[in-house]
Amino acid sequence: MRGWAAAVASVLMLTGCGLGPSGGVKDIDPLSLPPRLLADAPPTAVPSRDPDSSGAAVYFLRDTTLRPAVRTLTARTGVPALQELLNSLAAGPDGTDRQRGVSTALPPTTRLTVTGLEGDLATVDLSFGQVPPDQTTAIAQIVLTATSLPEVNRLLLTIEGAPLQAPLANGAQTDRPLTRSDYVRIVRPS
Repeated sequence: MRGWAAAVASVLMLTGCGLGPSGGVKDIDPLSLPPRLLADAPPTAVPSRDPDSSGAAVYFLRDTTLRPAVRTLTARTGVPALQELLNSLAAGPDGTDRQRGVSTALPPTTRLTVTGLEGDLATVDLSFGQVPPDQTTAIAQIVLTATSLPEVNRLLLTIEGAPLQAPLANGAQTDRPLTRSDYVRIVRPS
């Protein structure tokens, strides 16, 4: 009986450590992790006005990859939370972010307006004011930021109400709703 319990415990420990069925280490997709686990600072270092905050994140550039910066929101869910998060993204990196060497691909004239949230699909109307030099990274920042909220899995981007032909990380373009997996190639944990 004791040998059986030890064998079960060993199996449970190995599967809990991220070992695949072949015994090798399996990669974990960084987009499957909560943004608060990928941020530069531990979640406890983020000032919080609300202990139930979502731990949502805005995505900024560091070197050539996008990385999350955790934000504490005053709105808890829905359109108000999404709008607050997108306003934070459009405002650009704060002082702490800039000290960490992050920047943004979004022009300072960027406006992001939430026009709908139905089920897990959010619709955001955008205006860059000027075309960003790296449109793919700019769009990726918006998509990754919006989908860091638990209730948003897909994002439809529009310009003056018309669907945007958005560039994907693989070089293709689409006017369908965008997901985190469309930009996995340019995001990295901190």
